[in-house]
Parts: sequence; C-alpha cells; structure tokens
Amino acid sequence: MTIQDTAARCAPYVLSMVRIVAALLFFEHGTSRLFGWPSPLPTPAPLSMYWFAGGGPWSVDALMGRKVRPQ
Repeated sequence: MTIQDTAARCAPYVLSMVRIVAALLFFEHGTSRLFGWPSPLPTPAPLSMYWFAGGGPWSVDALMGRKVRPQ
C-alpha cells in the first residue's frame, strides 16, 4: 500500500472535516456579529453595513453546511 492509495482512500473524509471546520468558523463569525454570541460584540442595527458583515458569513455557513454530505 502506497501513500497515494492511503491519500485517495482518506480524501473524502478529510474534505468533509475541512468543510465542517470552515462552516463552524463562518458560523461563529456570523453569530458574533449578529447576536453578540460567543464573543461580546454589540448587536448592530438591522440592515446596517455591520449587520450585513455578520449576515454574509452566517448565510454562507448555511449553504456550505448543505455541501458537507457526500454525493
């Protein structure tokens, strides 16, 4: 068994783990901007630029989370 065989066999699992971690990072950034959780940032006014700065990562997280499942 070569390293290429091992890499080819583990690639889908590693890709799923990377996607999950990236989605959690987007989720944390979006929730801290929109809701002040888990970091104590103040909640921005609705439809302000700061609100959209949190809503972007939060919505990307929802889209990215749907792509985690293998085809």
